[in-house]
Amino acid sequence: MAATPAPALTPSPAPALTPTFQVLMELIKDTVPAGVINVVTGYGTEAGAALTQSKGIAKVAFTGSTPTGTAVLKEAAESLIPVTVELGGKSPNIVFSSVMSSDDAFLDKAVEGAVLFALNQGEVCTQQSRLLVQEDIYVCRRKIEP
Repeated sequence: MAATPAPALTPSPAPALTPTFQVLMELIKDTVPAGVINVVTGYGTEAGAALTQSKGIAKVAFTGSTPTGTAVLKEAAESLIPVTVELGGKSPNIVFSSVMSSDDAFLDKAVEGAVLFALNQGEVCTQQSRLLVQEDIYVCRRKIEP
């Protein structure tokens, strides 16, 4: 039988999500055997350095900012630990015309999601970088504005 190391999750941003992960682990403790999922708390650079320097780690998968990902890659290279990185989110917000036929609260949420990305001051793994709007919405709004 082959054995593989269990995944280690590092909540990010660490101070904000650590309690959430602790609650999650408490909820699944009777479902998932001990040691199958491990939570490593701390900031990305420090936690990444600890993981990449550990003799018990066979691979690191990191999702986060480009600067922290670069640091994790450098540390892992010195230890010859394979790394997969997903850096600086590239998720689009997609708005279909059906949003226009919903109630105003739904449209308000779509607009909020489209503009709040600019106010982000931390790393968001799904940080949108594009807004894709169905053509008929664009045409409709363009006719209304002078």
